[in-house]
Amino acid sequence: MGSCSSSTTIKEVTEVTEVPAVDKPTVDEPMVDKPTVNKETYVAWEKEVITRFFTSEHKVTALIPTDEQPAFVSKEKYILVVDACDAEGGCVSEKVGAGTTEGLPEHQHVQLWHINKKKGDGVRFGYAVDDGIFKHPACDLGGLTNLRQKLAEPVAFAGTPVPWVAGTGDASKL
Repeated sequence: MGSCSSSTTIKEVTEVTEVPAVDKPTVDEPMVDKPTVNKETYVAWEKEVITRFFTSEHKVTALIPTDEQPAFVSKEKYILVVDACDAEGGCVSEKVGAGTTEGLPEHQHVQLWHINKKKGDGVRFGYAVDDGIFKHPACDLGGLTNLRQKLAEPVAFAGTPVPWVAGTGDASKL
């Protein structure tokens, strides 16, 4: 797993825009009109940050950066993924990895157990045509999440798959 570095040196602000204050803010009139960031701008910024700071090198550094001494941190995330399989044993992740869209479930929400909320909650499942991504339902230590798999890109799972079919057990006793 790679890591990112951070440094106390931050890119200088090149333009400052004054925002006029509203004399009497109300519910309908916010104090400041906040500019919004569209997805394209965010993705470009995210790419720039990754390009500038990501390294696959494993460095041991102090946790807090100081001038000219960046700190490197690494985050490893483990998730438990639901990979739907058919009666013949073919799994959705294999179909998506092969670039097949035929027979893929449509993008929808399914209910799974949310660890933090301690109740069932919705999580995305299915092929999102707009994004070209299949969203596998999953959970992590914080709750529900998704494994996002691009069409025609195989995914490698770690560990041994555990089949779960109707009648395997009573989920309420887990």
